[in-house]
Amino acid sequence: MTSSSKKPLEPEDFPVDAEGRKIKKQDGTPIADAESPAVAAEIAERLNETKPGAKKTSGQPDLQPKQNPLESLLTTEPALLRIRP
Repeated sequence: MTSSSKKPLEPEDFPVDAEGRKIKKQDGTPIADAESPAVAAEIAERLNETKPGAKKTSGQPDLQPKQNPLESLLTTEPALLRIRP
């Protein structure tokens, strides 16, 4: 899997959506192809749960290092996703 684009997702790109194997930003721009429609739906759901800039409502401090949620998924599920340039 390779990517020529290193531009991180921005808050205005959310929510992302799965359409078949494609994962798309809010404006419809494809950002990745998943192994299957089910994997695409799961990845989109996870990305939407970890939306950058989301406000914490639990009152607990965010102790996780700041990382692009797509990069986080790629480090744990690299074979399931191909990033679009």
